[in-house]
Amino acid sequence: MGAWGYDPWDNDEAADWFGNFMKHVDIDFIIQTVEEVENRELDYERIRAVSYIVEMLGKSYIWPVDHYAELDKMVEKLINLLTLMIESGSDFLDVWENDPEIIISVQKQIDALKKRQQRK
Repeated sequence: MGAWGYDPWDNDEAADWFGNFMKHVDIDFIIQTVEEVENRELDYERIRAVSYIVEMLGKSYIWPVDHYAELDKMVEKLINLLTLMIESGSDFLDVWENDPEIIISVQKQIDALKKRQQRK
């Protein structure tokens, strides 16, 4: 087995397995969701959900190479949308009655996506 790192996807066997797994994932649905979502109440939970999927699957040796070009744009958009959601006075925070726990939770998602950007 060839390994180049310590993460679960940083070896030949895992990269092959993830490649096979991702053949069964509807990447176009994920990309379409990111393209469609906007900073509005109807999209807040979809933004968080698709951000989680992109955070988990949007890694080298997991995300399909033929869709890798779209990934950076998607991550950037999701970071921007999540950031808007937790800005003071946002409709999202109003819905959550400015609960500090939701701010912490969304900030963790932002931080994870930013970390993904740094690893490219």
